[in-house]
Amino acid sequence: MRKHHSATSLRPDGQTRVAQLTVPRSRRLESLPEPDANVLCLVQAMARTGVPLSEAEFFEGLLHQSGARQSLPSTVQLHHSFLPALGRHHESALQHALQHRDAFVFLHEATTGDGHAALGISLLPLDRAGQSPLLLGVEFLEQLSHALVARAVARVLSEGHVLFHRVLAVVTAGGAHMMQAFEDNGILGAVLPAALHIPCLLHQLELVMELWPDSLEKLAAVLPILEDMFARYVALRHRYELFLQKSEQKLSLPVPNSQTGPEAWLKKAMDVKEHLLVLEEFLATEEGGGVTISKLRALLAEGHADLMAEATFVAEHAAGLLNVAQFLRRSNEPLAHRIYGELDSLRIAFSYHLDSRLGPDTERCLSLCQPQLARQFHSILSLGLTLLEHLFDAHPAMPTLKAVRALDPKQLGAVGWSQLEHEEGLPGLLKVPEIEWFRYQRLAEAAPVNVSLPQWWEAQAEQLPMLSPLARRYLWLPVCSSKSPFPPGGMLNLTSAEEGFTEGSARLLCMLRHNRSLC
Repeated sequence: MRKHHSATSLRPDGQTRVAQLTVPRSRRLESLPEPDANVLCLVQAMARTGVPLSEAEFFEGLLHQSGARQSLPSTVQLHHSFLPALGRHHESALQHALQHRDAFVFLHEATTGDGHAALGISLLPLDRAGQSPLLLGVEFLEQLSHALVARAVARVLSEGHVLFHRVLAVVTAGGAHMMQAFEDNGILGAVLPAALHIPCLLHQLELVMELWPDSLEKLAAVLPILEDMFARYVALRHRYELFLQKSEQKLSLPVPNSQTGPEAWLKKAMDVKEHLLVLEEFLATEEGGGVTISKLRALLAEGHADLMAEATFVAEHAAGLLNVAQFLRRSNEPLAHRIYGELDSLRIAFSYHLDSRLGPDTERCLSLCQPQLARQFHSILSLGLTLLEHLFDAHPAMPTLKAVRALDPKQLGAVGWSQLEHEEGLPGLLKVPEIEWFRYQRLAEAAPVNVSLPQWWEAQAEQLPMLSPLARRYLWLPVCSSKSPFPPGGMLNLTSAEEGFTEGSARLLCMLRHNRSLC
């Protein structure tokens, strides 16, 4: 048995840089007077929509019409009195929604403007599965070391009245400090004895996606120019659209997309192939042209065959990666029983194309190119396959995700009891009586093809009294990080020109904005 640690025993002096945040929240807020309810409503609305509190004066007339009993407080008062009072109500609602429940924890990382670290801890109770997690706390740390992370998590959970032994899983970005915190001798592994560590599978998949833009140089060079053509230059886009209509080309223009990262790059690259076939003809109709047209002409003239081969390779092989990424983002249905099969199919596809051919369209294009380009494509698939194999071998949740397929009645036949006899991925599964297991097999055979697993298991609760709680717990295991409470790019600004703004203000504003659904 692992010893159960309290948050107090793990909290060193100077754990966080913000002294006021190290005091239990109830003691920080209990002495504050109750401010005007109308002003509180205004502050809450501004916090949820991200409007700075210094803009409150623009709503003063509306405030008086709603029956406010006092003039609008100063910005300093809003930060020092009204915002903390609103935080007190918010934390009370959080405790009511989260305390003493089986739950999944999500850890979010960010960097502050002064180069320090911010850690967001959000919680999704099992009885709210399929909904958005609620942000329980934000901690400001000197650095994201595994010791400071573990202590911050333990403290936030303790203050939020979350029982350590009822944390079922912790989803992280999978950085080295998080892996260390959950290793055999790691602090979080000891503090949260029942929790399964799940490094975000989408982040792991992005490592495979990064291989493509790093290796496909010509496609990487032409994509920004096409983005300019399709997004920034409206007249040029309109002329190209008219050209497609006159030439009866059934192509749709790519939708402008400001997203960045390897997944966004692959999505944009998927749309390029068909347009490359007609762009040269379109450019021939353009007289003169600016910088964008000149760059595009030069790139197409320099190596059109190689560019076409790269675009075809992406169109033929990247779809599987993008489909798995899209699958991982589903949040309103259980995914744990399916993700092992999705990743395994991707692994098999990479292996097949390495052992046989790169695909008919890609092979046709490569026949016009130098042999080194084919070796480059093989290298992308080979390195991608290596990363996928490592994911299966090293991901701490993979044994559980493999075993949880047995809780899907439609996969039970393929998985089989013989494969589960030596599995340790689902603690408690081997303790199920043999008679109940046989009953489950019989019921599984009669399950509809399009069965809703949550509804099916709820209906079988009486007949399968030991398997049903296991199904409820493991089918809803999160396999991907939830939406981050921090701004895009992972940068959190702790400074503001507003009078009275503190790091405590930043924390409360972040929580109020993220937990909009909390009444």
